[in-house]
Amino acid sequence: MLPDETLVGDEARLFAEGTEGQHDLRALVASQVLLRFPNVLVTPHNAYNTNEAVRRIIDTTISDIESSAAGQPGNVVLD
Repeated sequence: MLPDETLVGDEARLFAEGTEGQHDLRALVASQVLLRFPNVLVTPHNAYNTNEAVRRIIDTTISDIESSAAGQPGNVVLD
């Protein structure tokens, strides 16, 4: 996962437009280097958006609501 999707793009455009202090130069360079690896595939933020994934999200949400309503919350994150 890239820390900032706006860092994905050609270097000339990124430097011409300027980052106005919004981006860490290290993150910018790392993102550009990462994109050059032949085994790296960058997908849009909604890459999870398949029928199967959305169905799982819906099913998990419904299950969590039902569990919580029954006083037995599921998917509890502990410290």
